[in-house]
Amino acid sequence: MSDSNITKRILAMGLKDLIKSRPFEKISVSDICETCEVSRKTFYYHFKDKYDLVEWIFNSEFISVLKKSETEYQWLFARALFRYFYQEREFYKAVLRFEGQNSFREYFRNFMFQFLEPFVRPVHENVAAVAVREKLNADDLEEFYVKFISDAILGAIVRWINGEVELESDQFVTMLKGTGGVILAQAAKMLEENQGK
Repeated sequence: MSDSNITKRILAMGLKDLIKSRPFEKISVSDICETCEVSRKTFYYHFKDKYDLVEWIFNSEFISVLKKSETEYQWLFARALFRYFYQEREFYKAVLRFEGQNSFREYFRNFMFQFLEPFVRPVHENVAAVAVREKLNADDLEEFYVKFISDAILGAIVRWINGEVELESDQFVTMLKGTGGVILAQAAKMLEENQGK
């Protein structure tokens, strides 16, 4: 491991230790540096701010490991993602509380949108049929739909990480998958009813 990665890991462990005793928004770069016994200059050599450090933690601990695993199936990817979050839930509970510019929540929302898009992207012909009936632009409706569903799933994930939904990671993925099935069945029923009118 390079010296740069060693320093980044030390800073990451320092932030994780600090989060155990105080809210993320009350932790400063100075606090992290003091805990790790490194200078602010060293911190800023590696990261632009504490939010950048959180993104690095997520990327190094989950995404880089996942890239090496060559997972071919989307639901296996989902299981790996949620097992990771379940294992690190105290850390992510703390960093997801904070909203605003440069927040991990915003970064995670963008990541999840890209991750979820293949799962939730509807069949274009179905969108086009609804768009014609409702006098909407099909591309705009499809984009709105994907973001709407992604935001709903993100909300469920945040509630789960916060402990509001008490499920093991694999159970949570099974519930997400089941919910998708219910949505599809309901959509098919509604489409069938609308065509009968």
